[in-house]
Amino acid sequence: MKAEIITIGDELMSGDVINTNFSWLAQRLWNAGFEVTWQSSCADRPEHMSEAFRRALRSDVVIVTGGLGPTSDDRTLQVAAETFDKEMVLADDALVAIKDRLGRIGREMNEAQRKQAYHPAGGVMFANLKGTAPGCRLEVDGTHFIFLVGVPSEMHEQWEREVWPFLQSIQDKPLAFQQKIYRCFGAPEAELEMALKNFSVPQLRLSYRLKFPEVLIKLACWADTVAEVNTAMAQGHELLLKQIGQHVYANDDETIEKLVGRLLQERGETVALAESCTGGYIANLMTDVAGASHYFKQGLVTYSNEAKQDLLGVKADTLEAEGAVSEAVALEMAAGVRERAGTTYGIGVTGIAGPDGGTEEKPVGTVHVALATPGGVKAKAYHFPYGRMYFKQTVTAVALHKLRRQLIKAE
Repeated sequence: MKAEIITIGDELMSGDVINTNFSWLAQRLWNAGFEVTWQSSCADRPEHMSEAFRRALRSDVVIVTGGLGPTSDDRTLQVAAETFDKEMVLADDALVAIKDRLGRIGREMNEAQRKQAYHPAGGVMFANLKGTAPGCRLEVDGTHFIFLVGVPSEMHEQWEREVWPFLQSIQDKPLAFQQKIYRCFGAPEAELEMALKNFSVPQLRLSYRLKFPEVLIKLACWADTVAEVNTAMAQGHELLLKQIGQHVYANDDETIEKLVGRLLQERGETVALAESCTGGYIANLMTDVAGASHYFKQGLVTYSNEAKQDLLGVKADTLEAEGAVSEAVALEMAAGVRERAGTTYGIGVTGIAGPDGGTEEKPVGTVHVALATPGGVKAKAYHFPYGRMYFKQTVTAVALHKLRRQLIKAE
């Protein structure tokens, strides 16, 4: 069944509010076996809303969010009634529910609140257990319109309690569904797509998403039976790893910081960080993971030469001879933080994030990443000529993947 999502509100069109409702709804429709073929957003203008509603008659299911409420710009249901030539009628049970909810918080119903209990004739209203504006579903020429509030928490509750059971009831035959996300690092999106140009498994859909500095590849399958889905996904998994397995490091929600943390904890090993150009970004990412205290011992932001000397033991002669952004300094940073923290591993990074500070010999984007291990310390130079945030994200990913490869190699 084809599904469409319409989100309404001036705040969406002005950019004041990020449209998270679309992504939330699309994921749930997708996972339920609906094909989301169109999505649109429009301002709180009746002519624009009406145009969107008429156009949506091409779909089997239309989810509309926004424009339900007591204020003058909340007119979604009124516009729907006018668009489809229906009267607005009062739902007595909705009126009682609104009055009761207002009473529980010590407020009385006024005409603006009463307006929320009206809906297009032929529609079915359903309650809002977290607010006052009810939802409504309305069938027009075989298309099921479902109108939900725009407030995410209220919309989520309405979806789970009312919308999802209804959608299940109108599907001719619910499909079995499964998806897997492959997290890739070290190759651009175009290169991965070229490597997978001959990827073909019946019933499987392959899609790409850049989540800098990674590329996420999704395999999704809908079929009549769970057995068919399992067979197709197994075939797809084997083929995908055969073609790009060297770039896949994890699946689904296991980010690099989670993976590295899990490997360290399983091995009973620890790490400490000495950061300069990343400004603590690596430490921030690692400590976003619950339980990081088991393996993460300390992170030092040694931005100045003095800090590198005082806190890490970097030699003044090395700084003078090689400069702060150099392989030699990165090696001493990684070895110094490992020794002083008493950890299994030490990471040292030093570079030029820009936009200023570069030279012909060391242009903006130059960075050295070092890893100290029980067997010694090694460093490598890179050049990432990005903006400061992208630079930090890329260097952080490089450092953590360097540690990941060491942990896997050491097993």
